[in-house]
Amino acid sequence: MNTMTKTRQKRRHGQIDTGPAVNPVARQATMFVLLDDAKAELEAKLDEGVECPCCGQLAKRYERKLYSTMARQLIWFHQTTEPGEFIHFTHRTVPPDVWGGDVAKLAYWSLLEAEGKGDDPKKRTSGRWRITALGRDFVRGHVTVPRAVFLYNGEVHGWAEAKVGIEEALGYRYDYRELMGSCGVASNERRA
Repeated sequence: MNTMTKTRQKRRHGQIDTGPAVNPVARQATMFVLLDDAKAELEAKLDEGVECPCCGQLAKRYERKLYSTMARQLIWFHQTTEPGEFIHFTHRTVPPDVWGGDVAKLAYWSLLEAEGKGDDPKKRTSGRWRITALGRDFVRGHVTVPRAVFLYNGEVHGWAEAKVGIEEALGYRYDYRELMGSCGVASNERRA
């Protein structure tokens, strides 16, 4: 039997003094203070990114802006779907000039919403999306939304103070009147 095994056996049978007994409640309180300190340190450095003192992963708060492709996709939803209608957003169902980008991120602004994930526990969503009433109002230019969302660990962690409307979100890449005229603003206004 090696020395390590003998030491383990003695410790198990109480033959080795492991020091004074520590009150489990006191130990738990100390752990909570340390965890709170770790959380505070992490929170203070999230914008530049920091290694988590508990698990070693990179922890970072990301800024995601509402940009032109996302605004274009929202207009496409407005023009091609009836209110409340869910559609599959894939490269097979969407024109090439609309495909790509971060369409799912529009849900953070509540401009789009996903249909439930159905029966498949491996999927986050069904892949079917619909434009919300807020999304339709945004497309029509009736409301503004925060220019950016701040995300940490996949959850909303704050909003930019600056607001943006549909034309500003489209930027110089797209002409709002041309896009809205392609399906006719009047027909969309009647549908909603």
